Amino acid sequence: MTQPRRTTLPNQSRPRLREMGRAFLAIGALAFGGQSGLLALLNRDLAERRGWLGEKDITEAFTYVQLLPGAVVVQVVAYLGWKLRGARGVIVATVAFLLPSLLTMLALGVAYQRIASLAGVRAALNGLTAAVVGLIAVATWKQGRKTITGNFALLAAVAACAASLQWHVNPALLVVTAGLLSVAREAFTGKRKPEATRS
Repeated sequence: MTQPRRTTLPNQSRPRLREMGRAFLAIGALAFGGQSGLLALLNRDLAERRGWLGEKDITEAFTYVQLLPGAVVVQVVAYLGWKLRGARGVIVATVAFLLPSLLTMLALGVAYQRIASLAGVRAALNGLTAAVVGLIAVATWKQGRKTITGNFALLAAVAACAASLQWHVNPALLVVTAGLLSVAREAFTGKRKPEATRS
């Protein structure tokens, strides 16, 4: 796979490492809901609010890292850190993003035996789960409306969803297959256009 291309930003628009650290620290503290929850946070904070990246950059990050082993959310953060500030951006973004969850897990590990059986804790977790599902649905709907713009993209999305739900196909295989089919379609339509022009 080719090395990720860094975003070209004017010097005055490039975030400082300290600013990046604060941003990814906040995102890490609020990143409930796995990939979809993180997608919503990244779009809202980095693209819409701060303007450091475009929504296309964030969508591409999720697409690229599906081909890699390991934790997707961490790889996405590292990729975006690279696009913003290179190698130092990778370190700052990744450490800042992981720090809240690390501290939370340490605290919960200490307190778990005391609070796990409490009815109020179970009720809070049920409410949290419902809210996360809602956030995932909103993020998926918004991203789908912006990304799925043609019949082929719609067909690919439906086919990938069906293959994942029905046959539990590996996500990396789905992404690679969709990419190859898109390349083949582009090559086929590219050949057809000159013929249509001549006729």
